Amino acid sequence: MRAMRRNFLTQAPEGLAILLALAVALGLSVNAAVALWIGFHDVLWPVGLSAQLVGLFYFAAGVVSLAGLVAIFPLLGKALDPTGQPNSGRAGHSRLLALITQDGDSSIRPLAFVAAAAVAGLYVDLIIVFYSLHYRTRNVWMFSALALLCACVASVALPRIWKYLGKGLKAVGISLTVLASVVHFWYQSVYVPENTLSGIYYDLTLGSMVRSGSDRLVSVDLTMEDESSVSVRTLESMVVVSGIYPTLKSRILGTLKPIYDNSLLFPNAAYSSVFLVSVPDPGIEALHFEIMLDYARTTGLTLGNPVSTQEHLRSCPGGKSFEWPIEESELRSFTEGAQVLYSDWCADSKVPGGPFVHVELGTPATTRAFESQVNASSRDYTLSFGGN
Repeated sequence: MRAMRRNFLTQAPEGLAILLALAVALGLSVNAAVALWIGFHDVLWPVGLSAQLVGLFYFAAGVVSLAGLVAIFPLLGKALDPTGQPNSGRAGHSRLLALITQDGDSSIRPLAFVAAAAVAGLYVDLIIVFYSLHYRTRNVWMFSALALLCACVASVALPRIWKYLGKGLKAVGISLTVLASVVHFWYQSVYVPENTLSGIYYDLTLGSMVRSGSDRLVSVDLTMEDESSVSVRTLESMVVVSGIYPTLKSRILGTLKPIYDNSLLFPNAAYSSVFLVSVPDPGIEALHFEIMLDYARTTGLTLGNPVSTQEHLRSCPGGKSFEWPIEESELRSFTEGAQVLYSDWCADSKVPGGPFVHVELGTPATTRAFESQVNASSRDYTLSFGGN
């Protein structure tokens, strides 16, 4: 089979070998440009430690791809230069094949750079295909083709240079490849699930009560504490206060926002909010509190500046709706596109399901990438203040 492959290459038209070499150069140039841009952006402006680490690997892969691109031209130049073989009759493609298969440092060193670039390009392409799989079909097709090209180049070049590499260099190359793969596996399979699991502890107490005419003004102290190992970011929140009669009937007395959107709750640090509730009916003997909070861990979701919109709140004219651009790594932006989060706050008890809060991830890419990182929490408290 190897003999048949070599015979096919040596008998191919001269332009085909040159075209293949230029195709490899083009593929490496695309990989180098994409990897350097993504890596440079994610290293200098990271949205998280994991994104910065992946960006560092990408930048290194881009540098290797660029070195391989530069190394192609000496090989191509020697193949096109007929000096020393004026009467051989061999075409340029045959000289290119001879340079690849001959011994000696003059061809092995450039070929080693090309082989390393092919492996680095394969890493770059497969990661982009993996992230783009359900979002950008064009990326999948384009970088699948580049991955196939890099795999072919690596399969030809690596066996040729393998025996010239020292044991230490082989170990370093294999170790870096394995490490890059393990980091991606660890982040997706271990880091994300462990840090997604977060919980909020609530405590609610009634404080002093004063009369204002026929109304009673009750002070309420709400405490929230992040019980996870990472900080969380609040997305939307609401407290619905209802009055309870002796007959167990209830009426909504008011709604309020206990904490600002896009606020941070730090691990094992309590956040307290004190607010007043007006109780107009003397027949009310207890207060019922429904606490609703949507939040996400800060290592997985970073929000930009919000834009007010009513698009998602047509059923609640008096509500509030905001569109939050998600600050994402350059890798996710390149593979999945722009991502948006919508938050809705409706205090109208007359609309179906109201009052309510709702967080919606605005694009299919956002839903797949961040849905598991958004948490919805709710608690109910009923507190009695007797006959005061």
